[in-house]
Amino acid sequence: MKTALLLSLLATLITSKVQASVVKGFDAEKSCVLYRVLPAPTDSKVKVKLKTGEVIVYDKDAYGLSFQDMEVNFDNREVLIQPTINIVLGFNRPLIQGKAIIEAENPDFNFLINQLNRKLYVFEKVCIADGKIIYAKMFEDKPESTK
Repeated sequence: MKTALLLSLLATLITSKVQASVVKGFDAEKSCVLYRVLPAPTDSKVKVKLKTGEVIVYDKDAYGLSFQDMEVNFDNREVLIQPTINIVLGFNRPLIQGKAIIEAENPDFNFLINQLNRKLYVFEKVCIADGKIIYAKMFEDKPESTK
């Protein structure tokens, strides 16, 4: 019985439609590479709508971005983290090659390091310049009228 339940759950997850895509663009205001999670369109015939200059980095069952594998460098007053694409069933993959840095001077330093290894909250946007995290934004709730 447990096996049948597990197999049906696994089949449901595998056959489900793409939840979101991860796209890469540029934030001219902050001069950083912006990675965004775009929800899949409700109509399967419609493609993900990209802004000018954006490219799709990952187009499968992603549901957000997170930080993992923290290394604290006390001498340089910075934290190294691995930005990660969160994928259904735990098949997470790195967002960039190597690690990124969160410097102590970053105005969101405490917020960003407190998000490490969280599973309940994930980022919608992460902006990286020269291997440094410039900012990251959580998913924002949409007003009821726009849902």
